[in-house]
Amino acid sequence: MQGDAESQFCLAEFHSAGKGVVKDWAEAAKWYNAAAEQGYVDAQYELAGCYYSGKGVDADLRKAFKWYKKAADKGDLDAMCQLASCHYMGEGTAQDYVRAARMYRKAAESGHADAQYYIAECYMNGLGVDFDMAEAWRWYNEAASQDHAGAQNVLGVFYHDGIMVEKDMEKAFAAFTSAAELGHAEAQFNLANCYYSGKGVVQDRLKAARLFIQAAEQGHMLAQHNLAVCFYNGIELERSYSEAVKWYKKAAAQGYACSQYDLGLCYYNGDGVEKNIDEAIKWWKLAAEQEYEPAIRALKNTI
Repeated sequence: MQGDAESQFCLAEFHSAGKGVVKDWAEAAKWYNAAAEQGYVDAQYELAGCYYSGKGVDADLRKAFKWYKKAADKGDLDAMCQLASCHYMGEGTAQDYVRAARMYRKAAESGHADAQYYIAECYMNGLGVDFDMAEAWRWYNEAASQDHAGAQNVLGVFYHDGIMVEKDMEKAFAAFTSAAELGHAEAQFNLANCYYSGKGVVQDRLKAARLFIQAAEQGHMLAQHNLAVCFYNGIELERSYSEAVKWYKKAAAQGYACSQYDLGLCYYNGDGVEKNIDEAIKWWKLAAEQEYEPAIRALKNTI
């Protein structure tokens, strides 16, 4: 299909966003493809995303890889970073940490924040490059300076735990705050713990509870558990066993042994749910399979 590639790309964007037309990913993918075949780099990147996520076309990681590569070969940094991730995860191509790290590094050196974060992760874990904490620290800082929430959270952990730097709770608090304000769930959880314990800030358990809620609603397992504890014990939130059970269930479903045990206790005592010994035993068994001692003891005393 010939035609003006830029116009085709714009039409695809209208269909993908539902601007002036009915939102239709199949139509969007068709026009992205038309523009991409003519070498329009933005369309190549978006078409790759369609194949990656299955929007408007059948998901096909090999085709996603193909189009990411075409865009990356033209210097598109987003495509370069995504292509590196394909190599890293083995999606649409053979897994190759060395190639992934090389491409992350190339995009990072051109200022791509996500690539800076991922090359830091490579150095941190020794994947595709030699383990090098100094390089990891450097690239996390580069990404954090561009408001990359994940990098800011990692720097917070470094300051909190004294990794590469002296422990500094105030700097940890500042880094967690920056990332949390960008909606990063792990940072919200870490910031909540700062407020809860008074580390780096004046203790404020109401703020902690509110942050646990934000992180829990994003699916953060430990935040879900801590929120359940707040509801169960009435810590800065109105005591509600039913709300506690709700959040224990979410964390327990993700495999958190402590929540599985506490949920079992709720069933055993009838707190927030109808008393059900069989359900209690079921959850305690799941926790016991992870060698969680309180659950093992509860089973011995019950069965």
